[in-house]
This record gives sequence, structure tokens and C-alpha cells, in this order.
Amino acid sequence: MMQQWTSLAIGAGVILLGVLLWQEYKRASKHWLAARLLATTLAVVSLVALGIRHSSTAPTSPGNKRDTTTTSKPVFTSGYWEKTLPYLAPMRFQGKYHNTTDTTIRLHLTYAGIGLDSTTVAAGSDTTVNLQTVPPFLGSGMLQLLAISNKDTTVYPLPVEVMPEKRISVLFIAGSPGFENRFLADWLATQGMPVAMRSRVATSKYVTRFNNMNPVPLDAISTKLLEQFDVVMADPEALTASEKNLLQATISTAYKGLVYLADSTHGPLKGTVLLKDSLGKPSVTITPQGMGRLLQLGSSNTFAWKLQGDTLAYGHYWATVLSAAAGNTGVTTALQLLPFFATINNNITISLKNTGKQTDSVLLAGQVRLPLAQDALLEDHYTATWWPSKTGWHTFRWGTETYHGYIFAPGEWAELREEIPAGVVPASQDKGKGPINWYWILPLLASCIFLWLEKKL
Repeated sequence: MMQQWTSLAIGAGVILLGVLLWQEYKRASKHWLAARLLATTLAVVSLVALGIRHSSTAPTSPGNKRDTTTTSKPVFTSGYWEKTLPYLAPMRFQGKYHNTTDTTIRLHLTYAGIGLDSTTVAAGSDTTVNLQTVPPFLGSGMLQLLAISNKDTTVYPLPVEVMPEKRISVLFIAGSPGFENRFLADWLATQGMPVAMRSRVATSKYVTRFNNMNPVPLDAISTKLLEQFDVVMADPEALTASEKNLLQATISTAYKGLVYLADSTHGPLKGTVLLKDSLGKPSVTITPQGMGRLLQLGSSNTFAWKLQGDTLAYGHYWATVLSAAAGNTGVTTALQLLPFFATINNNITISLKNTGKQTDSVLLAGQVRLPLAQDALLEDHYTATWWPSKTGWHTFRWGTETYHGYIFAPGEWAELREEIPAGVVPASQDKGKGPINWYWILPLLASCIFLWLEKKL
């Protein structure tokens, strides 16, 4: 469109110039003829120049996605992962890789040189990449994504903070000894969680087990007993009517969770879907019960995942269930650095969401005090501006809360940052109209004034 307008403007200018020059040449008076022809030419050229705008490239919006039409080397065109994870939650990297070479590129997700997951990208292809692992650390750590092509290796840092585990004390009330409860109790015990289990073996006869806690009487379910646990895992058929009423009354008035294990009596799952199975059907639902939560499970054979060696799926499933039951869904305040790939010596926006009772109006970034601005519409949202001068992990403090954020080096994830690497042309950017060349007004006015005065004098 811009080229068409330029061609039309030049064409019209040539025609206009021809007509005006011919009229000047035909005039009877030949006085100042050369000057008149020059002034006429300058006036038309200035007029056309004012109507033509040089095209300019629209600015690139920041983000972690880049569409490219040409590039000299293989790159990620998009990439994302959660930088803050609950304990035992998997880190999932999702992105798209553009392989411009004629060889297959291998992508390896690693930690401390140990391979955790991998995939390949065929030569000359754009491939969606999905890699995941449960980070083998607590607190701030660094996973790495390696792109290996023959002898060339590109390292992409994946900073992740794993929140410290919350000790969840669990009481099992089982209708009979079984693999599901046994495997789950073993798994919880290895995580350092307090566990108590009562399994019925005959009428009014039970076997018990305890891990990471002192033994307590489990023959009778009482309010005093339930006060010692965050979550109760119960077989519905193992409870009397009075025990069910007591459990539901307790979780309604306390910040606790009740999980009904799968059985053949409770029918379809009720409540909000928390997890789905491989067929897309609800496998876990959750329903608020006053101050507490009631969860229903649709499966009682997750122990098979452990037997098959799929510890990732097993850990993710039960970490999600128990965290939801205990109300451990995350920290009360979330911190985010914007843009996603925040780098040194750049303007960084720190975004905070406060769902607690923080009243401090200053955020500490190391020793630097950053004033917080409250959002005009969302009263629990705050922002601060920061210019980091060092790469790596940084510590932030807001009141009694402590957070961590990672600042990337200039060469890390360069293809997905706001600045465009050399040789890359953004496909989604259109040429826009540049500013008008206002300086052509001066020769236009001078030429017109000369031609007007020449006729008057």
C-alpha cells in the first residue's frame, strides 16, 4: 500500500510539473525564465516530497514469543515454564524450536549434568517442544536446556524456585488393609510427613501404623484426635454414620481436608474437577465445606504407577490432592518480574499480588528500597520499578515475606527477548507510515513566494 501511494504521488507530480513548466515557457515575457522554471520545479518536488512518507518498521512488543521468517541459526521461537513451583510439582517446559540446519538437533533437560528428559527436532522443521521433570531440589535452583547439534551445544538456563514443603499430617481410616493406602503411607513417610493409619481387619478390630509421629489411640474417632491432623483419608464404608457426621462437622469448622477414597457406593463424583484421567473424565473433585474441603477420588489403583516406575505421575497426583486437601495451594503473596526474560541494566517491573495482610509500602531488593504503587482498580496488586545491575538470583523482602527472582544475562534467551537478533525479520510486523518530511515546506514556500513576486513586479 505504501509503495502504491508513493508511485501515485510521483506520477501526479511529474504530470503537474510538465503542465506548469509548459505554461511558464509559453508566457510572452521571457524575463527570469530560467529562475521561474527552477522555482516551479522546486515547488512541485517539495509538494511531492511532503506527500511521501518513508516506511518504518513497527516496534516489537516484548514477550517470550518470536515469529521469524529468516534466521541464520536454529532458535526457539517460543518458550515458557513456571518459575515458582509447589513442592513435588513437575516443571513443564513448553515451546517451539525452529531448526534451520540439515541435521537433527537433540534437546536435553538437565540438572547438574544429569539428563532428566529429552526430545529431538528434525532437520529443517518447526517442532513443538514439551519437556518436564520434578526438580530434584528445594528453594532456588537452575535446570538447563541443552540444544545439541553435532559438536555445537547451546545452553538455555531454566531458573526455578521450589517452595519448601509443608508438613501435612495425614490420618488414614481404611476399611481393610490394601495396596493403595500402604503405598501412599510409605510415600508420605519418605517425605517426612506424619502418618497414622487405622485398618479394619474384623468387626471392632484394627491394625495401626505410625510414621514420623508418636502413637496415639485410634480406636475411636474424636474431635481431639482429628485436631492432630491436617488431612483425613477415609474409606466411606469404614465409617459409621456418627463418624461421618463428626468428620464433616470438624472440617467445616477447622482448616482441614477430608478425602473420600474411591469405593463402589458413592456414585458419580461431585464438586469442582481438580484432576482428570487419561480419558478426560474427572478423577478427583473438590467441594468447599465451611472452612475446610471435601475431596472425592475416582480411582484406587494409583499404586500401579509406582509399580510401573512412573514416580513422576504418582508424585504429581498425590501432591496435588494433598495440597488441595490441606489448603496448601501456594504462598499468600506472589511476585513476578516483567518482562518474562528480565535482564540486567533494563527497566524491570516487579508485580506483587497480596492476599495476606502486608502493609509495608516498600519492597527491598537486596539493600535497595523500592516504593510500591498500588493498582487503582485491584487493591491487592502492587508494582515497583527496578534496574538490576547483577545477573543471577536476587532476594526480595516485603514485610515478613521473602521472595526470589532471577535476572538473565544479555546473551541468555536472546531470541525471545524484545530486541531482535541480527538476521531475523519479524514476520508479523508490517511496514508503517513514517513521519511527514516537514522540512520540504521551506523550499515550497520560497518557490511560491518567488513566483508570486515575479508576476507582481
